Amino acid sequence: MPDIKASNDTTVCGNASVQLNASGGISYTWIPLTGLSDATIANPVASPGKTATYIVTGTGNNSCTNTDSVNIVVNPPAAAFSLTPQKVSTCLGDSVLLTAGGGDIYSWLPAQDIANASSAATKVFPKQTTTFAVTITNSICKVSAVLTSDIVIKDLPAVTVSKSNDIDCLSFQAQLQATGGVSYYWYPSTNISNTHISNPVVNPPSDTKYFVKVTNANGCSDRDSILVLSNTNNSDKAKFEVASAFTPNHDGINDCFSVRYWGLADIFDMSIYNRWGQLVYHSQSTENCWDGEFKGQPQAAGTYIYVIKVSTKCSVGLLNKKGTIVLIR
Repeated sequence: MPDIKASNDTTVCGNASVQLNASGGISYTWIPLTGLSDATIANPVASPGKTATYIVTGTGNNSCTNTDSVNIVVNPPAAAFSLTPQKVSTCLGDSVLLTAGGGDIYSWLPAQDIANASSAATKVFPKQTTTFAVTITNSICKVSAVLTSDIVIKDLPAVTVSKSNDIDCLSFQAQLQATGGVSYYWYPSTNISNTHISNPVVNPPSDTKYFVKVTNANGCSDRDSILVLSNTNNSDKAKFEVASAFTPNHDGINDCFSVRYWGLADIFDMSIYNRWGQLVYHSQSTENCWDGEFKGQPQAAGTYIYVIKVSTKCSVGLLNKKGTIVLIR
């Protein structure tokens, strides 16, 4: 009796085909005939369409016969392989979630930019425009495919940020300036003129770091910051010094007696008297100055008395300052 051997039992999906094999004889007959390409050869192709058992009868040289069988389990058709998104743009530094489907085994490339190279869904972190590929395998149906996703990287804005000055007794506010984008957002939102422009004015009462989020025309954002120092306490500029003399000779040097360098004042009153106690100058603005004239007439060289009352952010209460100034001709 011949030793007839049929191929191993197997599993296919949907209308998939599988090649059968038999050995040990010189001729063969397969049953049932349904789905077989040729029932009289050793290796017919079977397309059963549903679970079936094929029996092969083999005949040896001595005309004796023997049988064996192959069981083919037919599962539902394989799901279509999928990958989303297939093409997307993102900003440098951002991640993208790629999701594949239809299989039970996944393998992603390039692996160095992928959070999980064997998962159906994974985040990717491309540093430049990259094509990611995933091999999807349905191990039950014994089918696989390679799908790709193109991720285009958009540049971040080139952010710069600067300040006009720090805060002190002469400058109670500073202007910030950011560049590199088409829209801006500053924070914190306190002591700032406008949080949505490139060049807001700030007046922080203490040292404050301002952050700015800059967005460019392609929708990508980056951030930067700048520290604005605030020194209105115990500053050398809060001593409210005045000159001891001035020379109103119109040479552009020390022509006018003023306190402009004291900065903005909440309260200001300055009076100047000659040696007979006559008021020759009065002002309530730090922007004004005495040019050495009274009622349009140049005053004589000599010593004059000034009386100043002032209150600023750098003073403690109302400051009363009195002294002499020499007018030199």
